Amino acid sequence: MNPADVDVVGNVTKYTHSVGRGPVAVFRDGREIVGTWSRPMAASGTTLRTPQGTPIALKPGGTWILLVAKGTPLSVR
Repeated sequence: MNPADVDVVGNVTKYTHSVGRGPVAVFRDGREIVGTWSRPMAASGTTLRTPQGTPIALKPGGTWILLVAKGTPLSVR
């Protein structure tokens, strides 16, 4: 285990390879915004865009990210 694999309160975290692109669903202001995420290189930031190419902005503050396996359906019910 690498010290970077532990969060600030000592919980073990998992490393996730997040380079590439794929579908994204952002839930903000009581609505769902669908689009794609993209991160071309490990040194790059992650970009979120609508299907029309408009950036999806996140609100200031904490952000929760849920990673699911490819092909896993996402339901908001």
